[in-house]
Amino acid sequence: MKPMSKKRNKRIEGWIEGNPILAIDEQLGIEYLGSYLSDLDLLEKGVKFSDLGISDRREKSQPCLLSATTTGLQTAKFNAKNANSKANQVLHLKLNGAMRNEGGLSSRGISDMVEDIREGASNPNIAGILMEVDSGGGSPTAAANLMSALEQFSKPVVTVYHTMGSGAVWGTLPSNKIYALSLNSRAGSIGVFNSINKSIFKYLSKNYIDVYSSLSGNKNRPFRQLQQGSLAGFEEVVDQMAMIFHQEVKRFRDLDGDNEQVLHTLSGEMFFAKEAIDRGLADGISSIEEAFKEVLVLSQNGAKTKSPAITINSENISSENTKIEDMKKLNDLLSSIQNTLNAYSTEDNSASAAASENTDAVDQETNQEETTETNTEEVETVEASDDKISQLESKFTELESNLNTVVGQLATTVEAVGNLNASIEANNESIASRLEAINSTLQNLSTHQKDLEETQAAAIGKKPVGSQTTELNLSTSEKTFAGKARIAVPISRKKTA
Repeated sequence: MKPMSKKRNKRIEGWIEGNPILAIDEQLGIEYLGSYLSDLDLLEKGVKFSDLGISDRREKSQPCLLSATTTGLQTAKFNAKNANSKANQVLHLKLNGAMRNEGGLSSRGISDMVEDIREGASNPNIAGILMEVDSGGGSPTAAANLMSALEQFSKPVVTVYHTMGSGAVWGTLPSNKIYALSLNSRAGSIGVFNSINKSIFKYLSKNYIDVYSSLSGNKNRPFRQLQQGSLAGFEEVVDQMAMIFHQEVKRFRDLDGDNEQVLHTLSGEMFFAKEAIDRGLADGISSIEEAFKEVLVLSQNGAKTKSPAITINSENISSENTKIEDMKKLNDLLSSIQNTLNAYSTEDNSASAAASENTDAVDQETNQEETTETNTEEVETVEASDDKISQLESKFTELESNLNTVVGQLATTVEAVGNLNASIEANNESIASRLEAINSTLQNLSTHQKDLEETQAAAIGKKPVGSQTTELNLSTSEKTFAGKARIAVPISRKKTA
């Protein structure tokens, strides 16, 4: 039997041990890792590689073509020959397991899936994509690559899921529709984290000394801060990536509920189908067959992948950064209050114990006059403890006041935003009213102009515009004069010979 080390997948282990930033549901990630370690254990015990079912798993992850027949859906391998054989076929892609750009023995990588998407886009016989998901996520880079490919896809995409966590949510966001396959289907785990291998970190810190250029003060800053015992650098990185993740979800999905519910939706929890639908992460419950039909209907209606609801810009990012900083300050303040309460509790217990001991000592020393001086010192200790308690109470009051100030500032900010929105609405109403007045004035001017033209036409003896003839009439003044004076008006003004 060959050594187990030769059976290891170095790419997977390198990915796991490389301190990656992950967009994955941790429970599912542990499940994937456990499955991998189980395969290694079986190999070590002598099970043949071909008996592990890895080939079958990889075959199930391959893309295929779906088409309608009188008996149901027909499946065919996705290749040029089959794709060109008939129209109205749907490309069925399967997103399984941990998401990585590179594939493994039992699954295809996101890079392979992106190529499938591009081929599907260029073939006129493919109406769209049906994406079937059973993944808890994985690499944020892989998720972003899948999202970008689907966003550029010029045909409809319908996603159905068994389990869709973290990076799998991220990657499928441009889908026209997202459906759970059952009530037990779960979606969510929106967020990222950084898994740091402590063994590798300790090994590097112990055996290597890094020398940085004086011009590279911020290079590898998170790692260098970690060597000094601070996680701040890594926390900053995952905060930024989580912010991007949140923005992408908001860009494509119309999340339901008030601000508190939206924040909960984005906080990393997994939701069963009904709650995922209520929160706006899914559009309903469907089946493979119904999803296939919907792709064809969307294709006949000329639909493309879903258009973003909002656009990410520097203002959005700045707003999210401000929220993150405010939350950090509030968390720091709450931590400080908690520490003070803990210290207060400890000091209070110590003071109570000391007071109890001193009381016992005083009772005993009513019969021991020689220990009076010692009792006096212990009483002073109790008094000092009381002073300490008073100081802690004062500190707690100060921290509570600071917390109220922060809460008041947040409330003021919310009120200011509300006032700004109200002002914008009022301005919009005012502008609409002014536009209506201008239109009314223009109509009056038009009517006045028409009346003026008719008056001018009457003054010179012509019919108004629209009823003119080529006949030359006497002017109105000539007719009036002739009628009053009863004189003949010459028919022609030419002089006679």
